[in-house]
Amino acid sequence: MNSKARFATKVALSLTLAYLIPFAMGWPQASTAATTVMLIASTGSQRESFEKGTLRVLGTIVGAVVGLILVGAFAQDRFLYMFSVSIVVSFIFYFRNAYQSDPTLLMLTAVMTLMMSNGGDAEGAFLYGVDRAYMTVFGVVTYTLVGVYLFPSKAEQNLSALLQETLSIQQQTFTQISESLPGVIKPETSAATDASSSDDETEHKPTEEASPSLDELIEKLFTAQNTLEQRFSVVKKESSEIAAYLQEWRLVIHHSQKITQLLATASNARFNHNDTENYLPDFPDFIEQIHHLLQQSQQFLASPETGETFRFNENKLKANEEKLSGSDHLTRASVLTLGYLLNRLYDNASKLAETISCIDSITKTVSFKEQLAPSQSAFLWWDAENFKTAIKVFVTYWVAGGLWIAFNLLVVIALSSSLQFLWRCSLLCRCTPKHLDFCLLLVFCLPFQPMCLSCRS
Repeated sequence: MNSKARFATKVALSLTLAYLIPFAMGWPQASTAATTVMLIASTGSQRESFEKGTLRVLGTIVGAVVGLILVGAFAQDRFLYMFSVSIVVSFIFYFRNAYQSDPTLLMLTAVMTLMMSNGGDAEGAFLYGVDRAYMTVFGVVTYTLVGVYLFPSKAEQNLSALLQETLSIQQQTFTQISESLPGVIKPETSAATDASSSDDETEHKPTEEASPSLDELIEKLFTAQNTLEQRFSVVKKESSEIAAYLQEWRLVIHHSQKITQLLATASNARFNHNDTENYLPDFPDFIEQIHHLLQQSQQFLASPETGETFRFNENKLKANEEKLSGSDHLTRASVLTLGYLLNRLYDNASKLAETISCIDSITKTVSFKEQLAPSQSAFLWWDAENFKTAIKVFVTYWVAGGLWIAFNLLVVIALSSSLQFLWRCSLLCRCTPKHLDFCLLLVFCLPFQPMCLSCRS
């Protein structure tokens, strides 16, 4: 079953439970729980976590409190109530767009603020609002539990698989680069072994493909690294497993990115010295140590349950100063460049191995300090697009009220149905126009708009 079918099954089951359980228990406002499920399914992602469910519950409670305060403050003046709601909701949507992280809490706050009116009846507004808040929380909990336990998304396993692929390509790339360095003796394969095994291989396997070139490996490495980073940027906001070790995963992505960049630099470097071992006495052992570190990272990732402890130790490849002093400038530059690249590779590979060994461990922590790039601000203030969205929400709110007053119910139902149809089509086509994002608000303005009809009397 593919991801779309699993997602559709989750939504269908959540919607069914959101109706059946309130009907069986005799609870009012069962349609509110079902509407909540549809809203979350339309605007949310296909991955669910308890963290997102908690944010939705908090957003529901905050929105209910704000909505009831507005009803209590402007219950006698419906125009002031509508004006205050439109202003508050516009500000909430501005903050929702300006917030660079998960906007789940702000989204549910805006929706619940809109849903708190009881058709202009101030006397029953409190109980009506409590019932709606209660059933909205029920819809959130139902959708969260179904999304977490039915076909759970294995975000950490998928991210680990991408990391394992990246580490494997890094080791292959480093192997080819190290074999092409000056002064390195390529491992020779035994001719007798090849001759004896060739007959068996031809019987069971077709002719093996030639090993990829260095340029092909670098291209594959950048593709794998970009896929890993994009996947991490998505799941770090939605997966509780990743969030529990977020600092370790950030370090893993950081050092993996550094290794990829260093390997790409080394693949294009042209070294102009002949005997590397004369200039760098520990060169062969240092190459083997880097190979071992890259291999250890893959082992820690494949079997984290071993509990093996690894700690970063600083090690530098030192040059023979006497030999370098008698060499020309080009040779000295070539040797020092190679030494710098290998030292950087060793540092990042060692830190990467320690960080991976600390993931999913309760007792182990990273021993070194790394200055990561500063994260972007949580809010993007004074952005023109965010102001435009707030204005669109304000206008849409009053357009919805005007349509109710001028054309009554049937025309607005047809308009809201067409908006919902366009929204569903945009989800199927995997393209969600920004206009539909705020126009969906019009559909959820409808539950409290009957009070606008009474304004004409």
